[in-house]
Amino acid sequence: MSGSHHHHHDNCEHHHHGDGLKPDRIFKIGITLNLLFVFIELYYGYVVDSLALISDAFHNLTDVFALMVGWLGYELTKRSTATKYSLWAALFNSSVLWLGSCWVIYEALQRLKNPELPVATVMIAVSSVGFVINFVSAKLFHKDHHHDLNMKSAYLHLMADAAISLGVTIAGVLIYFYSINWIDPVFSIVISIVIIYGSGKIVFESLKRLKE
Repeated sequence: MSGSHHHHHDNCEHHHHGDGLKPDRIFKIGITLNLLFVFIELYYGYVVDSLALISDAFHNLTDVFALMVGWLGYELTKRSTATKYSLWAALFNSSVLWLGSCWVIYEALQRLKNPELPVATVMIAVSSVGFVINFVSAKLFHKDHHHDLNMKSAYLHLMADAAISLGVTIAGVLIYFYSINWIDPVFSIVISIVIIYGSGKIVFESLKRLKE
């Protein structure tokens, strides 16, 4: 009897160890931080005419929506024995991310026809803030991402955003020192291809499990 109780206690602790936050609270924090950053990034992206910042803002916005669906999936799974809610949420999240990345590639190709030089210092400052926000948010999801496909999807989204923000910072540095005007759209294309590959894997994994 005691052993059984101890085992149950371990399962409960699985969602509370480390930072001590429950999954629903993690989703709330991730959504709030990323939504705030979307507005900052969109504003400065348009002000300095940086496609990389605007693309990243759009990507962050799709992730805010995806995190909301992920949160819904988590809540529905919690209230039902059907774990497929969580799989559907992961599938939807990754599909949105995939479509968003395709949009970024299209916009970048248009920009390549007439590349412009964005204000590098603002790019560097804003994307650095984005990297910190996304990385911190991703770390919140990390402790459960091995056990839950929905949490894994959210974790990968946020890590992809952190990688993009870091890349935009590097692009800003290159633009600042070397005035390379094609770096902005080319970088957006490269990162989008990487994201499409990563989110595609989640889509196929979700579909495979839904068929089981």
